[in-house]
Amino acid sequence: MLPRDQQQQVYRVRGEYRDKANRTFPEDQFARWVTPDDGPSVQNTGGIRPQRVANSAPGAAPAVVYLFTAHVRTVSDNPWTDRVDYSTATIEYWGDARASATRVSGNRLLQQLAAIPPTQRPPVLHFVRVRVGYLRFSGLCAIRSIEEREFEDSEGIHVPNLFVQLTILDAPEVSLEWIRDRVMFGPDADSTGTAPHAWQRYREGETLPLPAIPQSALDTESIPMSRDSNRLVDAAESLISSIRSDGYVYQPWQIAAYITALRTRPFVILAGVSGTGKSRLPVLVAKYTGMRSPLRVSVRPDWNDSAEVLGYVDLQNRFRPGMILRQMQIAEADSAGFHTCIIDEMNLARVEYYFAEILSAAEDCVPDPTGGFRSTPVLVQQLPDEDAQWQQQVLPANMAFVGTVNMDESTHSFSRKVLDRAFTIELSEISFASIRREDRPVTPSLWTVDMLISRYRRVTDVPADDPAFPEILSETNRLLTSLNRLLVFAQMQVGYRIRDEIALFVRNASEISSCFRTLAGDPVSPMD
Repeated sequence: MLPRDQQQQVYRVRGEYRDKANRTFPEDQFARWVTPDDGPSVQNTGGIRPQRVANSAPGAAPAVVYLFTAHVRTVSDNPWTDRVDYSTATIEYWGDARASATRVSGNRLLQQLAAIPPTQRPPVLHFVRVRVGYLRFSGLCAIRSIEEREFEDSEGIHVPNLFVQLTILDAPEVSLEWIRDRVMFGPDADSTGTAPHAWQRYREGETLPLPAIPQSALDTESIPMSRDSNRLVDAAESLISSIRSDGYVYQPWQIAAYITALRTRPFVILAGVSGTGKSRLPVLVAKYTGMRSPLRVSVRPDWNDSAEVLGYVDLQNRFRPGMILRQMQIAEADSAGFHTCIIDEMNLARVEYYFAEILSAAEDCVPDPTGGFRSTPVLVQQLPDEDAQWQQQVLPANMAFVGTVNMDESTHSFSRKVLDRAFTIELSEISFASIRREDRPVTPSLWTVDMLISRYRRVTDVPADDPAFPEILSETNRLLTSLNRLLVFAQMQVGYRIRDEIALFVRNASEISSCFRTLAGDPVSPMD
């Protein structure tokens, strides 16, 4: 890494640089370095990041394009494997689409670049995210070709995407002064002394590739794409747009909060006045994320134990599994789908009576070998030998509970045990002027099951070098400490579990921060 006091900021091929995802941090060596004073910054997403020319017209070609490849595999059955090959000075880069080759913004940008004559295209800087908070610079690149290719997945579906081949130019160092000048003044900066010689020659029609790195130092890598790219942002924006186009009215932040809650902890409570879409939201999200249709469980006032949800032993000494226990078994056998169980009007009976075993088991979770976390066995009663398989049934990582509640004279209030273990989202904003329905082409979902399951359950699960989390945790601790000074007199302080869940929720929300907004476009803080 570069010394902090080095005046001449450069990116060196295969050098590593700190990415704090915020140009206000002095130690940030990406957003802070590439952004000129009072000039346009870079969008805070992964995958493909364009940086526009200052004062350029809408739709104009960007000044610089940044391509990012993740180092960690998070998606199974993924053929779109990027390659960085220094023996041939070649990078193979796949776009960010799963639904169509041109639907997401990154691939639309690639198509825009393909239409520009080669010598007039902007420079491309390629990075590899080697670990959380660090980027490895692959080199200054020129686009060799962009073409559409299809892949037939395991279900026989043909999925189109864009395949890009780039040449790593003979520029062992790239001056950040040139990058910033190009952002401010456009291609005129290419005639200055800070522009790499190989780039100047490329603008004149000659491509000078980076000389092959000796075999002893060669580190050719196959690097799968990660969900940490802007696929998650595009998928969330597509979900919000699809729900609204279907004629349903939700604030974008409500949908974003619901998705973030599922990704943080598999128990969400949707509260609010009757008729605001509490029961409909999980159905719509499952529909437009391509996940399994939710199981709906209607709570009855006479439920005073878990017989209906988990099961019971009948008079013939046979175990009769309940509907939720069966759904756990189905979800565990279907790791390719995300399963939701809607507990409708869940406070018509006392939740801690019929849901106690599930609440306890979900709290005692262990890492799932396929990703995320699974609970310990949910059943506590001893079953007959012929039904022993149900004794080991767990709540799998790809299943979540969503409770809907109304607060009136016919319902029960929630105990602290229930509220401590759930995310509560209020759907109380009503706008009769926001109805809009439009026909949309049916396209495959951008979502995959790994994008919905929890990655962390405690703050200690987050990697120590996560760039944004220390500040999030510090702000959460500060806020809750001030609240506890007031709540201590009633012995209602916030504990460690809630602290962890708030911090993790805000951390997960930061990945789709642009979706936390009102219908009017005003930003909403996930900390709220």
